Order: sequence, then C-alpha cells, then structure tokens
Amino acid sequence: MELRPRSAPRPPLGARERHRVLVEWNRTEADFPHDRMVHDLIAERARERPGALAVATPERILSYGDLDAQANRLAHRLRRLGVGPEARVAVCLPHSTELVVSLLGVLRAGGAYVPIDPGHPRERAELVLKDSGARVLLTLPQLAATFARVEVPVLAIDPWCTLAAANPSGRRWSRSRPGTWPT
Repeated sequence: MELRPRSAPRPPLGARERHRVLVEWNRTEADFPHDRMVHDLIAERARERPGALAVATPERILSYGDLDAQANRLAHRLRRLGVGPEARVAVCLPHSTELVVSLLGVLRAGGAYVPIDPGHPRERAELVLKDSGARVLLTLPQLAATFARVEVPVLAIDPWCTLAAANPSGRRWSRSRPGTWPT
C-alpha cells in the first residue's frame, strides 16, 4: 500500500506574496501619545468606557472601570507605605489580572516595579528583593509565607478581595465573576 501526503507541498511564496505576508499584513504600528503615561491613558479609557473589556484571563475578567478602581486603591495603599517617585515595589505574581492591577497601581503611586518570578527558588527571590531595595512586596496569599523572613511589608493580593486589609468595608473591589461579563 502506497502512502500519499494529504496535500501536495506548497510552492514557496513569490516575492510579491512574501512582501504582503511579512510586511503589509504585519503593519501594527499605531500612534501613541509619547507625552502621556500609560496609567493616565488607562484612567482616561476608564472614564470614557468604564464597562469595556480591559483584561481577561480564563479565571477572571476586568472592565476598565474595575481595573481603574482596583489600581487606584492599591496606589493609595502603596503611598501610605511610602511608595512615591524612585521607590521600588517588588511584584511576585503569576501572569494574571492581579499582576496587571499591581503594575498599574505601582505606576500610579509613582513607584517603579521590580518583577520577581514566582517560579524562581525562594533564595533567588529574596536576593532580588534585597538587592533591589524594594519598600514593599506584592504577592499572592499562598506565596506570602515564602517571604516570612524579608524585612519589607508584604501585601497579599487576593483575586477577589484585593488587599482586603486596605478595604475595611469588606466589599469586593471587582464586580466581575469568572466566565461572566458585567452588562
């Protein structure tokens, strides 16, 4: 029995088709206001379209309004902890909505973030934290115990009650739920 390929091999792209695929279809440049900061642009979008989708993961979605509100709360908390211009905040979070909220909150507080990969060994994370001179560490509640020996405040970012200690009312800061989108 002779085996045949399912389809004939395709000839290589000609110069014209290759240019179209690699150059024309790949034009992704866009005008970006270089005189404005990213957190200001997000705040502007939140005012214009608060219900528009801002961040989506399989576990959670955030509108621009929710993202803006959570980042503002975190920024105020960070300011109370002394974060401002030239202050560094260590962020040890997986890729998630909490990471986006945290980075935006740090920028709004005027600080700079120092990324720490939660998958790295504890010793490496502690070394980065110490060498960076970070004033605060943001991480998940389940990772907070990993940093029990560090000398900076550790703020645990909970997926549904972000910084519950900074929110005495106990109300959740996100109205969104997994798999749904607020109308």
